[in-house]
Amino acid sequence: MRICCTFLGSHGASLAACAVATSLWSLVLLPSDAPFSVFAEVQRSKGDAVIVDPVTRGSAVGLLECLFREHGWLISNRDTQLVTGKRFGNPSGFEEYKTIVCEIWSQLGGHLAD
Repeated sequence: MRICCTFLGSHGASLAACAVATSLWSLVLLPSDAPFSVFAEVQRSKGDAVIVDPVTRGSAVGLLECLFREHGWLISNRDTQLVTGKRFGNPSGFEEYKTIVCEIWSQLGGHLAD
């Protein structure tokens, strides 16, 4: 299976990390002004990162629509508007953030960071 998202702060890196843990191939669409650290983090997590020009960022949503409708990709953007006005996506991003918090908590021996 394949999953994709547009750049939403740390969402892309979170998606890539969770995808590799569940044997999914991930694609993160990043604007050219995204911090290099996000690009590198996506790649470290074995995800693919593609730069999308922020001026034509609407094309990223068009690409998501195509991947979703024509190729059966999972989309991890919530409330992404389609041309028809309907929405697609899923709430996995929120669950991925929870997974990161649980992993940090576990690695800190059951204690929260300051």
